[in-house]
Amino acid sequence: MIRIRTLGGLSASRDDQPPSGAATQPRRLAVLALIARAGDRGITRERLLALLWPDTDEEAGRRALSQALHALRTDLRDDDLFLGVQELRLNLAAATCDVLDFDAAMAAHEWDRAAAAYSGPFLQGFRLSGAAEFDRWMEEERTHLSHRHAELLERLARAAGDKGDHATAMSWWRKRAAMDPLNARVTVELMRALAAAGERHAAVQQARIYEALLAEELALEPDAEVLRFAEELRRMPAAPPAPTVVATPVAPVTVPTAPDASVPPALLPSPTPRSRSRPRRAYFVIAALAIVGSVVLLATLRTRSSADEVPLLAVGVIADYRGSNATGPLTDILATNLARIPGLQVVGTARLLELIARAGDSPDAAAYASAARRAGASDLMEGGLHAAGGGLLLELRRVHLASGSVLGAWRIEGRDLFALVDSATSEVAASLGRGPAPGPGGAGTRSLVAWRFYEEGLHDFARGDFRGAGGLFEAALREDSAFAMAAYYLARSGHGLGMAPDSAQLARLERLAAGASDRERLQILAWVAHAAQSPALDALADTLIVRYPADIEAQYLAGFARMARAEFAAALPYLHRVIAADSAAAGGAGAPCLTCDALQLLVYAYHALDSLPRAERVVRDWIRRAPGSAQAWAYLASLLDVTGRPEEAIEARRKANPLDSSDDIFPIGVRIRAGDFAAADRAAHALMAEGSDLESTWRGFFMLTLSLHQQARWRELHDLLAGRFAMLTPAQRAGERGRFLRMSEALALLQASRPEEAGRILDSLTRLSEPTVPVGIRARDLTMVYALLAEAGLATGDEALASRAADSASAWAGRAAKAREQGIAAHAQAIALLARQDSIGAMQTFERAIYSPTLGFTRTNERLARLYLARGEPRKAAAILRPALQGFIGMAVFTDLHELLAEAYDRLGQADSARVHWRWVAGALAHADPDARPRYATAVARGFPTSPPPRIPATSR
Repeated sequence: MIRIRTLGGLSASRDDQPPSGAATQPRRLAVLALIARAGDRGITRERLLALLWPDTDEEAGRRALSQALHALRTDLRDDDLFLGVQELRLNLAAATCDVLDFDAAMAAHEWDRAAAAYSGPFLQGFRLSGAAEFDRWMEEERTHLSHRHAELLERLARAAGDKGDHATAMSWWRKRAAMDPLNARVTVELMRALAAAGERHAAVQQARIYEALLAEELALEPDAEVLRFAEELRRMPAAPPAPTVVATPVAPVTVPTAPDASVPPALLPSPTPRSRSRPRRAYFVIAALAIVGSVVLLATLRTRSSADEVPLLAVGVIADYRGSNATGPLTDILATNLARIPGLQVVGTARLLELIARAGDSPDAAAYASAARRAGASDLMEGGLHAAGGGLLLELRRVHLASGSVLGAWRIEGRDLFALVDSATSEVAASLGRGPAPGPGGAGTRSLVAWRFYEEGLHDFARGDFRGAGGLFEAALREDSAFAMAAYYLARSGHGLGMAPDSAQLARLERLAAGASDRERLQILAWVAHAAQSPALDALADTLIVRYPADIEAQYLAGFARMARAEFAAALPYLHRVIAADSAAAGGAGAPCLTCDALQLLVYAYHALDSLPRAERVVRDWIRRAPGSAQAWAYLASLLDVTGRPEEAIEARRKANPLDSSDDIFPIGVRIRAGDFAAADRAAHALMAEGSDLESTWRGFFMLTLSLHQQARWRELHDLLAGRFAMLTPAQRAGERGRFLRMSEALALLQASRPEEAGRILDSLTRLSEPTVPVGIRARDLTMVYALLAEAGLATGDEALASRAADSASAWAGRAAKAREQGIAAHAQAIALLARQDSIGAMQTFERAIYSPTLGFTRTNERLARLYLARGEPRKAAAILRPALQGFIGMAVFTDLHELLAEAYDRLGQADSARVHWRWVAGALAHADPDARPRYATAVARGFPTSPPPRIPATSR
């Protein structure tokens, strides 16, 4: 059976196997989409010609359509795929289509089935050049279906709310809000659903997210109804659930909580001398017995039980009245175990410690309470540990953070800390109606020594002392080699020190994750997928966000996963949620800061969307809130650089110190972009000669290769790279730096018109055995290698090599995590089409390959611009070249981009703009290889038409 997917993309498959040939070419896919969307009513050939071949004469258009239909039948292996002659219809006995499934489910009022069928916007990400009528049709259909989907989501949300299923209603409203996050009416509905589901704190946070998005996207004031309802929720008197009645109850008390989070609430009675402890305890027992009847009556009369509320819990300090300092680990053991209660969400200890470290507080009771509020927690678990006969007594309380009311109290006895935690978890689960309670043994390890090392490691990790933290996590693993979270944070500590985990470490983490709690298992596996650049991150991030929507790390990963898929606009709401959850924690450097990570991704998203003014506005707002943030200043420096403000960029980068070891090379990159190659080369040579260590020498060498690359000094560059490669040991040659040198050498040979030599180097790189490199990272690297090998095939006229390399690039891209690799593989396929002299197909494929106009694979921009110019379309060429020059300097040959843009401006009659770029090219090629001298002469003549041209040097430097 053939399956056609039009929602969330455009593709066709037979028996779940992707096709090749015609069924992957954009214009023929468009034919398939048009016929499929027409359904039973069909579509005429004349309509297809008008939409897809508007500028072709009738006979040629009909021939092209017939060829497309024949090719689709052949490649999808079904001669009966289409019915009719003049009016074409999809044969529903041979093929199914998701949009038709959606239509049918909507017509039958099968709302759940319709929601399952709609997997994304109609033809999302599909592009077809030279077909403006098709683009208009596609946009109309997309808008129509999007409106129907929005109505469907609201219908499902209201139906769930009417049934009292507030959790499901909240889920539907979240999806509806993700479609239109700036819609005030939808925002209020989502807030109402959150409040009804017991997530009042999340409802208020949603208002903050809406406000931030509106200010960021439209620079408008928020809707009054959103603000009014948020204020209503804030002022609403706390209605905490009834105090829990246990076998030995403790009298509920009201704890006054200061409105200023910096003022510590009186969470626990102060420790008293042992001689006075019995009368004090007796008083509490008598008081509890005296009011137990009224407590039971109050619990009976409540119309809403505690089971209806879904709190977000945090675990604070548990005081040790035995003086043994054993309760540091108890806080995290209890938080870990409580997180296993079905439906309950718990703020992780690591998150609380991050917030405490960011605030510069000592980890005491007041700091934990303040951090819990900032993390969005509604309730805080706290208590004290006492000796009791031959065992232990845990007094535990659940405090409502907004009102200070004690919502539940327990006195639990056990032989050790782990027995106490297991019993406490069962009691809390029962009180919340969240049973069945999890069984014993879920704390991660039963070794208290391992827990102590682990808890101390978390403190060091939160402060950014990754080396110290790593030693403590290693000590924890020596006590218990199966302690999954210790292994997880050990890997993250290494990452903080710049050490990427190898495939064996990641495989070990995956094995250990199987024994962790559900939340921790997903957390570990998501990080493994992130580190390994595995496609599995998509599903893991989506699972996390569904199961733990209040978890800020889940929100971050959901945003990151969408960024990896190049769904930059879709990532924005998730990133804004992270930032809104803790906007104060955006400063400093070194220590973990999820808000800082989200801000960096947000800046990158706007940059990728070619919205640099918005990116700069985000960074400047970041600096206003955290003027000491080195990361913020570094990002501002990069944005100033790509927008042509070199001196401001260098000054901003100075304010980023201390940031990282790349500080000394940033000014060199700025000079290269500005076209000041003499200054760039001097600085690079100085760093190589005067570097304080081998790393700085290497950085100087790296920047010199980038500069020579832009100057077309290929011979000098080739000799430099080959000489440095010869200095490496055999092990180093097979490592990362060896691969970089060979890749750079191959690229230089390609640019110098020596493709046979480049092909031999690239072929050798495909055969390197790298067992320690994770598959996703190897897939990333090999996708690039095969794309360049396809270019070598094109340059040598070897069509077979170009096709084989393109197919290999596509195969490896399927094992990589990011849309970037898919774009590079599409670039390779376009190169293969050029090798077959199919320039139209190549142009369409290059267009599909661009996943970001600014931060994509700039060789695609260059190739596409050349095709546009060859077709006499300089305006399109300029539109694709301008943003490419605002990307990062790497494999991009900016000289070629400037040269093509200058040509495009000349053809558009924009002489002044053209001269700016011709002069840049002239400056870059002043000392180029002899083969590039004609280009230099052209740039001089066209860049300086009214003044004497600079003298062409006789020899290269």
